[in-house]
Amino acid sequence: MTNTVEILRYTAFTHDPEGGNPAGIVLDAAGLSDQEMLAVAAEVGYYERLKALMIREDWTTVNLFWQENDERFHTRNPFPVGGVVEDPATGAAAAAFGGYLRTIGSGSSEFTVIQGVAMGRPSTLKVSIASADGRSRVSGGAVAMEIV
Repeated sequence: MTNTVEILRYTAFTHDPEGGNPAGIVLDAAGLSDQEMLAVAAEVGYYERLKALMIREDWTTVNLFWQENDERFHTRNPFPVGGVVEDPATGAAAAAFGGYLRTIGSGSSEFTVIQGVAMGRPSTLKVSIASADGRSRVSGGAVAMEIV
């Protein structure tokens, strides 16, 4: 089935194909059945199936941060279920952390989160907190992965 579906593989929040958070992308999955989508997720082999399970079960992740300085934080984001050790780059966690810093009135309105180093997939997430609307914005690079 997946031989007829083009699966693009990108890694986010990095400029190095060996770093960041890898993801499989299917540009037009509208015609795929649930079974075909699960087959694509299995072929890609990343975290999509586990994340879907965690959402369905209302499970959460754990975010561990340590501060290098006012504008640089290091984080690890382990999944406490399913035997998955951790996520190499978590934009949602970085955005939530930005919201937390804004709420307690601590830190800079722009900072960098370094994640995935311990698992060999270093990632860099840039976070900015807009005081006008209170939103956290997360950005980073993305690069095509080399699949052999």
